[in-house]
Amino acid sequence: MNGLSNLTNRVAVANHGGAMEQRNHFKNGDSPKIQGSKANFMRKYFVFIFICLILFACNDDPKKQLLGVWKEHWGVGQESDVTYNDTIKIHLSKNDEIILKCINRDYYTFDRVLFDGIELSFRMENTNDFYINYKIKLSDNRRWMEGTAHNCNNETVYVKWKKIK
Repeated sequence: MNGLSNLTNRVAVANHGGAMEQRNHFKNGDSPKIQGSKANFMRKYFVFIFICLILFACNDDPKKQLLGVWKEHWGVGQESDVTYNDTIKIHLSKNDEIILKCINRDYYTFDRVLFDGIELSFRMENTNDFYINYKIKLSDNRRWMEGTAHNCNNETVYVKWKKIK
């Protein structure tokens, strides 16, 4: 005998004003499976949730994790002649390009901006042709970026940026 011998599934179908009714009869305390409209509802609900999760995952633009105001810290754990902290605002242009702007010094320009979803690299230049090439990585918690700044005097310094807004 197979395992279905304990279960008798008799379906009685009656026509009540055009509606179909389905009844299941079980023996030995077997629990019924979800059937009919409940099963359809559950199936549709899980499909809806699954589609929502996929859409949210696809719309998670990594550039948006950079947006905000960042405070720069120079020479963390090593000596540095930089004694100030710049504050950089990152936003997106209408063309979805990353724009950097120094809030506390208006004479810096930024170019060669690249972001691969983890590492942000760019060149910062001030008005007297002094430039610094940055390569900083976004931390897992998205509150810090850290990496190196290499200037035109061939000096490389460790930098860390903290998200403050």
